[in-house]
Amino acid sequence: MKIRRIFAAMLLIVMLLASSFAAAESEGNLNLTGLPIVNTPETIRIVFCKHDMDSTQNNLKYAVQKAAQETNVLIEWEEIPQIDFAMKVSLMFAGGNLPDMFLTDGGDNYVTSYRSQLLPLEELLARYAPEMWKIISEPEMLAEFKHDDGHVYSIPSGLASNEQNDAPGLFIYNRKYFDEVGYLPTNVDELYTALKTIKEKHPDVIPLSTTQKMWAGHFSQLCATFGIRIDPTAETRPAIIDGVCVAPWTDEKLYDCLTFYHQLYAEGLYDSDAFTQTFDQYISKGYSDQMALFIAAWPNSVCGDPLMEEYEFMDPIASPDGAVIWPGRVNQPCTRRGGIFLPKTTTKAGIALRLIEYINSSLENKLTWYCGEEGKDWAIDEETGLWHQLTADEQAAIGYTPPSGGQWTTGFCDHGPFYLTVEDCALRDWSRDPARYKIAKIREISKYFPDPKDNYPNVFEDPDVKAERAETGSEILSCFNEFCATSVVNGIMEASWQEYLRRMDDLGVNEYVAQWQEYYDAYSPYGNR
Repeated sequence: MKIRRIFAAMLLIVMLLASSFAAAESEGNLNLTGLPIVNTPETIRIVFCKHDMDSTQNNLKYAVQKAAQETNVLIEWEEIPQIDFAMKVSLMFAGGNLPDMFLTDGGDNYVTSYRSQLLPLEELLARYAPEMWKIISEPEMLAEFKHDDGHVYSIPSGLASNEQNDAPGLFIYNRKYFDEVGYLPTNVDELYTALKTIKEKHPDVIPLSTTQKMWAGHFSQLCATFGIRIDPTAETRPAIIDGVCVAPWTDEKLYDCLTFYHQLYAEGLYDSDAFTQTFDQYISKGYSDQMALFIAAWPNSVCGDPLMEEYEFMDPIASPDGAVIWPGRVNQPCTRRGGIFLPKTTTKAGIALRLIEYINSSLENKLTWYCGEEGKDWAIDEETGLWHQLTADEQAAIGYTPPSGGQWTTGFCDHGPFYLTVEDCALRDWSRDPARYKIAKIREISKYFPDPKDNYPNVFEDPDVKAERAETGSEILSCFNEFCATSVVNGIMEASWQEYLRRMDDLGVNEYVAQWQEYYDAYSPYGNR
């Protein structure tokens, strides 16, 4: 009897310890580790910024269906087109109709504008998503995510780095036209001669074209041919030269730059629609093989797949004083710092964060959300451990035809709730990707990009300070774009140049540059604090 009582007491102790351990590993229906995330299915509501090239409902995507089976977490998606997203998010916060989680295109403004209504995440991440918290809490990463009140309010999404975006746009030329010229131009004098030769041989061809309606095709990139560095992804920011902010919009070299391109315009060597054409008009010229040289992120984005093989990337062109520069940034951070955030009103923060942890628990899970289904949309080479998105030929070889509309009908692009780290991105096998040609060119010309110290850091700023500076920057950029367009089309004179400089002075361009210098000095590791 005594032995039996001892055994019963020991069994009771074991049961109490087990129940105590189980309690520590769960919160009611929510499991803090393992799968499923919840024992009984629960639904969370996510407001989602839908990629322009995505025509598939999220609930039909393989990643979402797989996650529902494995986690018991069901998602009620509110899918909003990117063009309407900011406005609708604003209305939601104003009206109080808030979801459990926002999944955005990553802009900082969402987080800074609505911060008072968002959940501080550092303690919640440490409890519900410890692996994600390890990533964010790394000192360099935390510097980008911590606000001035000491809290973290957002989770990164998308890709930490994406080499094919290291340069926004590149010169792209049609081989058949430049083969007739006999050389590729290396400076502006050779560029003029080459374009003139093409026009003489092919009167119906547009020798050079750009468009203001595409982020990677702006006229501002042509300013690099005169040694003026303007990043088309951040045109309102001053350039940084050796740690000093300077105004590219009033650079004295701009006068000669506009004089040169007016000459091209007047002689029919530069597209007469360069400052007015829509993106659709731009690509219609590309699809009909009308352009000999243009600027874009990728040939087929303008000329289409059938003509893509006729085009190649060209090196940057030297300025009259011999400088060769191009806007870009090696391994630039593409982290969508404002990608994911949770409003204070949610009662399901633990479930939402456990879902984020699950999605980011393996490279395979991340790629499922990024690209689609393994073996159909992406694959990992067993020998090398490298991953790549399957090409159309590879998909055809296995008898798989993805939905029409491109790869983002099966995956989420970089709008998804995953975060591919620098290490994950380094495992991408570009040699098996159509982008390998651009990657090779970017690596080749990266020596012409700004020095690392001549890039701005990313921080979450006070929204009022940022908004005030943004308003000034918008006015300055508008003035610059208008002057460039009128000068290229109508010509530039000393009187119009001086009037333009006076207008810029009235807009406070020098004070604006000084504000950016303060920002750089305060936050950059290279700044003078």
